[in-house]
Amino acid sequence: MWCVFGKKVGRVMQSFQRTKFRFAVAFFAGFWLLSPRVSIANEADEIRVRLDEVQLKRGSRFPYCGIYAAARALNLNGLQVDPADYATTKYVSSPRGSSPADVIRMIEDSDCFATPFSGLSKIDLLSIADPIIANVRVSPSSREYSHWVCVTYDSNSGNLLVFDGALEGRITPIEEFLAVWNGYGVVVSSSNSSYVWSIVFLRLAVYTLLLLPVGMLIVFSDLGNASNWVRPFFVITTATIGLSFASQLFFGSIVNFESGVRQATLANRAPTWREVDLDTLIASSKNDSVLLIDARDERSFCFGSIPTAINIPFDSSVFGLKHVFEGIDRDLPIVVFCQSQSCGYDKTLARNLSSIGFAEISVSGPGYREFRKSRSKNE
Repeated sequence: MWCVFGKKVGRVMQSFQRTKFRFAVAFFAGFWLLSPRVSIANEADEIRVRLDEVQLKRGSRFPYCGIYAAARALNLNGLQVDPADYATTKYVSSPRGSSPADVIRMIEDSDCFATPFSGLSKIDLLSIADPIIANVRVSPSSREYSHWVCVTYDSNSGNLLVFDGALEGRITPIEEFLAVWNGYGVVVSSSNSSYVWSIVFLRLAVYTLLLLPVGMLIVFSDLGNASNWVRPFFVITTATIGLSFASQLFFGSIVNFESGVRQATLANRAPTWREVDLDTLIASSKNDSVLLIDARDERSFCFGSIPTAINIPFDSSVFGLKHVFEGIDRDLPIVVFCQSQSCGYDKTLARNLSSIGFAEISVSGPGYREFRKSRSKNE
């Protein structure tokens, strides 16, 4: 009797253990499947809120980026101006935005002084105290310098404070800024302070400091009875290596050199995303673990888009993108699409998202047009 009872108890315990094991597996599997969905859904909602708050689609993009940058520079000089008051053809003379002459005219009409410079570098950004309206590429993937931002040096962080459109200032490493800047800038000051001679003397001082050790090396180097070619070869090699490292103190940075090069060469790098078909696009529209992005302009998006998609225009600046996606997991799965199979906006935005660290990016060949046709057939 006890033997039979023991067998029954053993079978009950085994059944209970199997049930408990199945329950544990089901619990952890459900937790693994549901947790990312909740997290990513929250991140998508947060991105939507930021898009509404920072108005990425307006001030950060042409044609009004010039008047926004100029207005910010005037504000930093103590003048309270509204960019909307300058949204006229006098200050925005082209559909592509403000020219350097337009920006200077806006500053001078506001009773401030504008001094344009070309060929500026890191040392100038560090030494000029007044705000600079800088001509930059809208993103690292762009080849044109068609965007204006206001930039100042932040002594507390040792980096730059970049104001892009309606956005608040964002701390940006100098090397990343240099990667999208062509060296042209308009210095805005409330007084008639001439930076020309100060920049000239600063350059002369830097070059003197760099070349003085080379001159001393040439004068005092003595290699004894070495052949005639050894001495100049030694001097030139040593001077080149020394100048390369010393110039980084004034014109670059050894610490952030890699990130700067990565930003500067992005336009020529091979794509890092994968292309997907219409079925994947449709599946992504029903999957709340994927962030679906419409890369078309705001007007096209307002006329209609995939219901679960958010709109980030392809020509949004890299500074605006960094602000919107600040703190967002860079492993977030993203699917980008645009109008149709022949549209290339999605690839442009994918490249820009890749430049700020996103790794799981897919580009849909078919766009909203193919999605709409597919949906109408199924209905």
